[in-house]
Amino acid sequence: MIYLFGDIVPVCKVGAILPDGLEIKKGNLRGVESNGMMCSCSELNIPLTLIGNQVEDRNNDIRS
Repeated sequence: MIYLFGDIVPVCKVGAILPDGLEIKKGNLRGVESNGMMCSCSELNIPLTLIGNQVEDRNNDIRS
């Protein structure tokens, strides 16, 4: 994913439980403490129109 300053993205903090039952836990990613996770709308079962689809559209254009 490519994110730009000002993008609106859904985030789940430690302790959140995703619709598929996955619980977000504190972790370590490449030596950096992680206190949550950026999520796609599909991971959260929410429509793109709720947050806008500029990031999804931008990334679909790159893959084409």
